[in-house]
Amino acid sequence: LQRELEKDKNIGARLYVQRGGGGWYDGAPSAKRFLDADVVMLAGFPTARNDVGVLRLIAEAMEKKAVPLFLLPARTTDYTTLRQGLDTWLPYEIVQSRPNETEVFFERSEAARLDPILATGIPPEAWAKLPPLFKPESSFRARAGAEMLGTMKLNNISFNEPLLISRKLGRGKVLAWTAYGLWRWELAYDVLDGELPGRLISNAVRWLTTREGDKQVRITPAKEFFDSGEEVELFAQVYNASYEPVDNAAVSVTVTRGEETREL
Repeated sequence: LQRELEKDKNIGARLYVQRGGGGWYDGAPSAKRFLDADVVMLAGFPTARNDVGVLRLIAEAMEKKAVPLFLLPARTTDYTTLRQGLDTWLPYEIVQSRPNETEVFFERSEAARLDPILATGIPPEAWAKLPPLFKPESSFRARAGAEMLGTMKLNNISFNEPLLISRKLGRGKVLAWTAYGLWRWELAYDVLDGELPGRLISNAVRWLTTREGDKQVRITPAKEFFDSGEEVELFAQVYNASYEPVDNAAVSVTVTRGEETREL
């Protein structure tokens, strides 16, 4: 995860690692650090030994400044602690928590075929070629307003069990995995040369950090006022759902004066 983030020169990532005994390597994160973040990513955090107070600082940042959240679990993730600190913001309900581990295949939801996280730079046929991920035998259920992007397939049977799920809460966003072991997809060199996990992480960061107020089509004049007879110049920018620039986009502008209308 850290290696993929470092590939993007526009991202500055600060890593915090908690010791098993409760202390922190290189210092603990402060409340201000979470409030100033563009996105908070939890990787394998929390475990049963981690302090729930850190999760409450994250919840405060989400409530006050709509800081987005990315959840990537691990075998040792403790869902009781996670629920104590972030239950309001989780996109799923934890129906049953069991530590046993199993292998499951990822199945992209049909409703997510145009989702910017799963569609940008990833061909639809790639998903069927991927090796299985790890998942605890815990059971999860999507909450109201959540969107299941990927579900579980086991023994060639599809289950309505979320593996990747997103949710928008007011101005905030949450993206959560219930499976882990994305490095397995990186070793699948026959699928996008092993670059699929990196593209997923890049797409996720872009989606999480894009505010809903940002428009995908933006048209502005070259200046505020023009002289009589002067050519009016307009600039247009068009972005796709992942807020990547669209080349050679066709843009139509309607100009109205009184009852006269002209389309450019």
